[in-house]
Amino acid sequence: MQTQSQSRADALIAQYIEEHPRKVGKDEVWLKEHHISVWAIVGTWKGRRGDANAVAYEYDIPIEAVEAALAYYTQNTAVIDNRRAQNYPPEYDDYAAAHRD
Repeated sequence: MQTQSQSRADALIAQYIEEHPRKVGKDEVWLKEHHISVWAIVGTWKGRRGDANAVAYEYDIPIEAVEAALAYYTQNTAVIDNRRAQNYPPEYDDYAAAHRD
């Protein structure tokens, strides 16, 4: 049986997340209408010390889109972290967070 929060997460993912049309894999999904990769949203969220509102503002997207990306990340953490590591070393998150205003 799914919890209410899991049902909401699944609904957000269904509404906002889709497979990339030219890239294959769970690590290449993106926001449907905004065409921003989930791994990029997660990286910005980590760099903003977990401030989803700041991410929504920075990308000019609804907070629900950020929540959908984070819900997908929760369900696919290792896959997304591996994809992010291809672009940024893990210590980048700590550095970025430490140097925010």
